[in-house]
Amino acid sequence: MNAQPTITLRDVGRRLARLPSSKTGGIADGKLLGLLKAGELKAGFYFPGPYLSWIPISPSYWAGISSDQFRSIRRSDKKNLRGTFKVRLSQVADEYVGVVSKRLKRHERGNNDAIWKEVKATLAAASHRFEVLIREQDWEDYLKKHNLEEPIPVEKRKAGRRQKEGWRQLCVLVGAYLVKHQRITTEQPKIEESARQIHKIGEAERIRGLPVWSTIKDALSEIFSKADTLSIN
Repeated sequence: MNAQPTITLRDVGRRLARLPSSKTGGIADGKLLGLLKAGELKAGFYFPGPYLSWIPISPSYWAGISSDQFRSIRRSDKKNLRGTFKVRLSQVADEYVGVVSKRLKRHERGNNDAIWKEVKATLAAASHRFEVLIREQDWEDYLKKHNLEEPIPVEKRKAGRRQKEGWRQLCVLVGAYLVKHQRITTEQPKIEESARQIHKIGEAERIRGLPVWSTIKDALSEIFSKADTLSIN
């Protein structure tokens, strides 16, 4: 399987805190943990075995995680918090076995060689800790289900101070993408496809504050609508 775009738990906590309905500043780690326990948001990690597998983490696992444990998604040198939450395979063994069993039944038909490869991969990763993530599509589904929309993050600024550097980089990237597209083809850019590609490039370039691809899609729609009515003569 191809890896889908993901978001760190820390970033999701920050995005939850920015939603209009939120009363939390900074990182809404308590809200996020509650959503994971209720199954409202789904989290997991990619396991790089013989086949790349997304291992979902069930609400029953989160039910045993305390608020103090989950605060590891915050960052603090004094408290040794690194902004991540990690799990071992042994902690989500049922979920892992379920994913592997379904794949073997569907594609390998119990092939002994395939089973042995999975066993070796599992043993090799026994002591490894995997960072828990949320797939971007699952985050977007949550927003859509609850009719929520992420506000465009604008940095608090003093008089005359410009927007943060990340948004300047994103503007440059969008402009460069549209210019490049015009140079290599005469076809009109497809808005959704362009938004996804711009988001992927933005992730690769580590643009800070990069919005989800659907937000970029909305911005591109506005750009093209504005272009239809803009006069530069």
